[in-house]
Amino acid sequence: MAILLPSAELQFADANGHPYAGGTLETYIPNSTTPKTTWVDPGGVAMNTQPITLDAAGRCILYGDGQYRLILRDANGVLVWDGPSSTVVSAAMQPVCIAATIGEAQTLLGIDNSVRADLTAETNARIAADNAETTARTTADTLLQEQRDNDVDYIKAADQNLQDQITAEVNRATNAEAALSARIDSSASKVRAGTTTTNGSGLLNVSFSPTFATACVAVAAAYNSTAQGNTIGFSVGSLVVNTSGFYGTIVDSGQNPVTATPIQWYAIGY
Repeated sequence: MAILLPSAELQFADANGHPYAGGTLETYIPNSTTPKTTWVDPGGVAMNTQPITLDAAGRCILYGDGQYRLILRDANGVLVWDGPSSTVVSAAMQPVCIAATIGEAQTLLGIDNSVRADLTAETNARIAADNAETTARTTADTLLQEQRDNDVDYIKAADQNLQDQITAEVNRATNAEAALSARIDSSASKVRAGTTTTNGSGLLNVSFSPTFATACVAVAAAYNSTAQGNTIGFSVGSLVVNTSGFYGTIVDSGQNPVTATPIQWYAIGY
């Protein structure tokens, strides 16, 4: 935006507006009587006189640098005022103030380089943060995938173990069924006729030939005789059964001791 320009030429006047024609302006270092140079051009080539004599309009051209003590006197040397003054900016800042563009002023101040450095630092920081986040995510994804793979392997192993157990059980059941079927199928060859002997007091001894390899599982008898006075039934008092036969006390339904002669014994085993 536009700003108010300072006067290119200073003019000094009294309270009535009358210029201090022929008056003087003295320039010193602040708080002293040591003269301090001023110039009539912005380049600081042509110096003002000390003191400066004002023209007929009470004017002078005054360029300075830094802090000043200014003393204004009228043409008769009467003091008008004595006060401090300073340039708006130092000589170091003057090129910045008169720069044609903001970009040029920023360059003179080093702002471009500073901003560029800040932007570069921020960019690098963001890149580093992004890389760190990417690395962390990649690591997390890898760990998660490993856990998933381990879980899958565990489930597969558990499934395989269960399948093996099922297969083993099926095989066991199949083998048991086959063994049972074989026993059933060969039951005809597992029937033995018994040879009976007695000691005359009712103690029987029944033997089967050949003997059973594993066990005798059932015995049966055919009892059909009237010699004992009872034609039906008999009861087993006490039998001991083994793979080759059995022995014990046998009585008929009338509780009469049964002899060996009227009984035909059979056994089933394997």
